[in-house]
Amino acid sequence: MFAMKSITAIILLAAATVVAADNSSLSPASGSAASWDVDPVAWHLDGATFVSANAGRALAPSPKGRRVTIRAKVTPESTTEPEYSSMGVGIFDDLDRYWNLAVLKGPESKGSWHRYELKAMGEGIWGAEESLMRRTLNKRSAEWKWGQVLELSFSFSPEKVEGVVTDAATGAELYHCVHEAREGTTIPVPAGRPCLFVSGDMRGRIENVKWTVEDEVPDKTREFPAYRPVGPETGIRGKATGFFHMEKINGRDWAIDPLGRATVLAGVDWCNPQGTMCAKLGYRPYGRWVKQHYASNDEWAKETAERLGSWGFTFLPCGGDVSLRYRTLAWANAADRVYFSHRMCRGDPNWRICEYRPAPCTAFPNVFHPDFEAACDWWARQRCTPYCDDPWLVGYFIDNELAWWGDVFANKATGLWDVIAKKPKTHPAKKALLAYVAAIGGAGEAPRPLSSVTPEQKLGFLRLIAERYFSVMTAAIRKADPNHMVLGCRFAGGPKGVHPVIMEVAGKYCDIVSFNHYPWADLDKGIVFDSRSNQTPVVDLYREAQELAKKPFLQTEWSFPALDTGRPCLHGAGQRFRTQAERVQACELYASTLLSLPYFAGYSFFRWVDQPALGIRPLFPEDSNYGLVSEENVPYEGLTRMFTRLQSGEHLRMHNAQCTMHNGESGTRNAATNGLVQVSERERYFAEAAATNCALCIVHHAFSPDGAWVMSNDCVRLTGRVGGKYMVDEIAWSDGASFRPVGRWGSLVQWDDHGSPQWTDISRVTDVSFTNDAATGVITLTIRAEGVLKREAALNEPQGEGGNLKREAHLRPRSGHLSGEAALNEPQGEKDGPAFAFTHRLSLAPGAREILAEIVSFENTGDAPIPVQFFMMRPFAIEKAPGLVDTVPNLWKGPVEDYWLLSDGSRYGIASLDPGVLSAKIWYREPDATQHPDVRCMSDGPFTLAPGKTFVPPVPMGVRIRFLPK
Repeated sequence: MFAMKSITAIILLAAATVVAADNSSLSPASGSAASWDVDPVAWHLDGATFVSANAGRALAPSPKGRRVTIRAKVTPESTTEPEYSSMGVGIFDDLDRYWNLAVLKGPESKGSWHRYELKAMGEGIWGAEESLMRRTLNKRSAEWKWGQVLELSFSFSPEKVEGVVTDAATGAELYHCVHEAREGTTIPVPAGRPCLFVSGDMRGRIENVKWTVEDEVPDKTREFPAYRPVGPETGIRGKATGFFHMEKINGRDWAIDPLGRATVLAGVDWCNPQGTMCAKLGYRPYGRWVKQHYASNDEWAKETAERLGSWGFTFLPCGGDVSLRYRTLAWANAADRVYFSHRMCRGDPNWRICEYRPAPCTAFPNVFHPDFEAACDWWARQRCTPYCDDPWLVGYFIDNELAWWGDVFANKATGLWDVIAKKPKTHPAKKALLAYVAAIGGAGEAPRPLSSVTPEQKLGFLRLIAERYFSVMTAAIRKADPNHMVLGCRFAGGPKGVHPVIMEVAGKYCDIVSFNHYPWADLDKGIVFDSRSNQTPVVDLYREAQELAKKPFLQTEWSFPALDTGRPCLHGAGQRFRTQAERVQACELYASTLLSLPYFAGYSFFRWVDQPALGIRPLFPEDSNYGLVSEENVPYEGLTRMFTRLQSGEHLRMHNAQCTMHNGESGTRNAATNGLVQVSERERYFAEAAATNCALCIVHHAFSPDGAWVMSNDCVRLTGRVGGKYMVDEIAWSDGASFRPVGRWGSLVQWDDHGSPQWTDISRVTDVSFTNDAATGVITLTIRAEGVLKREAALNEPQGEGGNLKREAHLRPRSGHLSGEAALNEPQGEKDGPAFAFTHRLSLAPGAREILAEIVSFENTGDAPIPVQFFMMRPFAIEKAPGLVDTVPNLWKGPVEDYWLLSDGSRYGIASLDPGVLSAKIWYREPDATQHPDVRCMSDGPFTLAPGKTFVPPVPMGVRIRFLPK
């Protein structure tokens, strides 16, 4: 054993040494710039020159003033992101109030133009000057060029804001804009400090900075309206501390408001008047509708706040518009622009372990960077200090959906280890990993090879990462604002989205542990499960997680889209339903389940308004019916009536009086609908085949001496061979004149290796047999994996009635994902997997144009237990680069299906209604476009199979292999 504190010190020292040696330290250099308050993530200092490294600000060493000037030479040099990026000068009050004079690059979707801009953020609204000030654009000439040295001059006063851009080489004026306050209006930003800024990932230099500040004002926190009660009366009282906090009352965790009233934190995400941008339309449909139907943003906010209050909602979590604050709702500080980690993961690779792409579940910060603490402190001061006296503020979310698993979601124990292991030795996180390995070896011992690190020791490194992340982040927030709660980091995938170690450490440091979870609501059984593929009731799942965290939970994102609104609902998380009535049922079942658990502070429904029917953008194409209201601002009445009833004071008081609320029983079971009869895919397939009455279309088969075989019914033809790479080498469909080869058929087993998922993709057929049942062709195929490199003599003789060929072709299994040491720059052989025999059956009925594929059995032929997680069937396309077809995911009582899109517009894939077939995801792994057609199957959940034992599915696991012409 070793001391965690001592090993942490060794690791951080090693990481800091690497950064200094790599010339990447962001510590202030000598010169006039050294006294500035510099965001260490955003800037390198080269004497008196500011070199941008990421999005962020540098604040002048001065008080705030009502009259400010700043002038500097700005050289934009490059950018890689396709979205907006900018660089320039201005003034900064706080994250909700500032002015920017910028050189601006537009998004690639709009031509990546280069322009100039003078705009304000006022009370969290970008472009706030438009309604408050009169704009005069005196000059705007040709676009700026990369490498061009520009002089930016900005002046600010209560009466006028002016920005001028000139060419530093020629003195020619390129841009001149003036904003003057309209009579009777207030300028968006009352005062500020001179600042430099960069947004997006624009790289460049700012130098020769000169500034003045007059009419100084104290640098103090904001003033806030007196708190008024939000939400329905629960009848429960705690301590009136002036701020939101948590208390356990009668065995139940309650959020206590500033007046001492217990309340449920019932929120709605992304409630704002803008809605979501649709890249295909080029505008925000909801935002356009709001502008056409409301005289002002304030009018929209007044009506929306009243609506939410009347429906029983109590607070604004992520994306709540600032115009809604201080009306009928509390709020949480959580807009994307103020998360801690995403900003660290976009620029200098030394700042990140996992890159932010930008999309959910892609970022993870480098907690071992020597300036990590300084960066967290800087950001907390900007984000939290201005609101430390706000009684309406519930608290702070640190981040959203970080990649705690590294590159592979299933690899929660060692995923971050694997990612760090692939980094160069100059990276601070890699240096920390090497220092960790050296430290666990013990003093005086020779350095250990990385391949010798055990899974338990890798898990210790994950704990160290979590300790570093949560301890530093929460300390920075509490230092900047000691009055408000830390609300966690919104884990993706619910409690199972992270390893138990992470959940435990999160509870150690946070006031509330938050997670986003889209569960599976079984309306027949009246139970909410973790997911379609994991039938663990959420009440059990959450209880286990809470025993680790030992802190209240907040469910911060969930929803159930329906298909009857015009939204395709093809993209995005969550179980789908066909109608709003079913959607309301599911929402009530899940919300009442959450309210029944004593450790839930509340939940946040995703989201206020539906997403655009044409999707958001290519990399994030969500297009689903998540909203409480439509894009025409019409409430879904069944849903809002349900929330009104469920979140009413009378309902909450009734639950409290009966001691059933928060007890884990309410809203979880409906015994009257248990015992439903499931019809297997096999029964459906043969019933349909019998109905075709195609007696003239006979199924025939043949074996050849070299082990090749064929089975056909004149509509479909399957061919393969013993020892072949696939169970079926070729699946072809007839157009009446000839057969067209379309696909192949393979299989895969996912198993657990000390908490890390492994995939054994063996498609070496060793046993083939053919039988006829009332003219239906049935071929049974077995693939074998020995777990070690082993070849045995082939048995070439046909055996058995009806033709049966057996050949031993035992090869080392090919593991799709190895443990992290395979990427540690050390010579590695392939990892041995389990030994097994995996048997499948393919049936072809007379006249049928579909094939029935089923899992028959799985035998452990080795001498060690196999912890099986999932079985997978795999429809590969013969075309090298087929497209992807969008199908509705997770549809209640709908088929599991997915397809390749072939070059002529036809489709090839699978569909199934069998309960054992859990999901189908046909996808590519970039950048080589490797096909991953994963049809995931399991009956009663993961299990361990002892040596010599055989698993036979108690519930049939069958799919239809389909070809659908254009």
